[in-house]
Amino acid sequence: MPADDSEQDGNVTMTADSTTIMIDVSPHIHQLDNDVRFLSSLEFDAQAALVLSTVINTSARAYANTKWPIDPTFKDMMSCEERLVSNQEVRDDLEKAHSSGQYAEIRNRREWQSQHSPSLY
Repeated sequence: MPADDSEQDGNVTMTADSTTIMIDVSPHIHQLDNDVRFLSSLEFDAQAALVLSTVINTSARAYANTKWPIDPTFKDMMSCEERLVSNQEVRDDLEKAHSSGQYAEIRNRREWQSQHSPSLY
């Protein structure tokens, strides 16, 4: 295993210290952060659902041509709000991403992947 305790196999990155499987799609998709720079002006606590919805919606088209399209269930703000209330890990990860302006890990979360996607387990 590499010195950073991570293993990369094609498009899937698994870290030794985490059970989360992160998918690393084409690098151009991560340029999407430039499209959502305006989010940094929003107060996170008051606008977390809007931030998540915007990140997901601006990513949907780019992910549509990958093996991991975004599940349309999560594209509305109400679903995003429900997920942030019910899953503190997602909320914490989104807050960290919001403070850095880099949402790659949020875009890659399994929560947003279409149910028609191949299983990663």
